[in-house]
Amino acid sequence: MSTFQTYTIENAPAASKASLEDTQRAFGFVPNLQANMAESPALLAGIRRCGICSRKAR
Repeated sequence: MSTFQTYTIENAPAASKASLEDTQRAFGFVPNLQANMAESPALLAGIRRCGICSRKAR
């Protein structure tokens, strides 16, 4: 079974840090789904653009 790195703002790839910081401001924490997707800055940015993981989507 594959395992995924669960990133924090401190250890995330540089291109993912701003997205994780925005998520932290919106939710008060970084959900595991986004912490795992931080491995791919393009994936994380795409999910944010779609509004799937945002307070506005609710």
